[in-house]
Amino acid sequence: MIKDPSRYFAVKAVPASEAPMNAFGSLEEVDYQKLRNAVSKDSIITQEDCYDWETFINESLPPGHVAMPIVTEVDSMGGWLNANSRVDLFLFLDFHPFTKDAHWHVVYHNLLILSYDTNKGPKSFQAISYIAVTPDQVLPLAIAQLLGRIWLSPRAPDAAS
Repeated sequence: MIKDPSRYFAVKAVPASEAPMNAFGSLEEVDYQKLRNAVSKDSIITQEDCYDWETFINESLPPGHVAMPIVTEVDSMGGWLNANSRVDLFLFLDFHPFTKDAHWHVVYHNLLILSYDTNKGPKSFQAISYIAVTPDQVLPLAIAQLLGRIWLSPRAPDAAS
């Protein structure tokens, strides 16, 4: 994900006859794009070099899954996460309704991260991840997000499913 295009790209004047079709015209257009492949120095970036959201999701989602956004605190990530990482999802309840104590629940194991980004929230930085889930997992995860804080813990690449 390109967050600060001015660090990596420059706008250059090119005759219209030499400019490729669908070339980006400004750095703002490149902001928050995701490149499909590495690009060479001095090449002109086009829309074909970047994913659009629909194509990215269609290529990343396993069959029978949907993309669901999960909001967590950044300090709850348990390590660095990237697209195509596998995670276990935990629910932390500050106040359990029966025991009156803080409580942890493992909600799901081995979920696929489709994308990950951080934003400045009202109290702290928040991480927003899109996770591949089955339709049956959507409602329990939506309820979990309402009940407490979600923590994602990275899995080892060779961990058993």
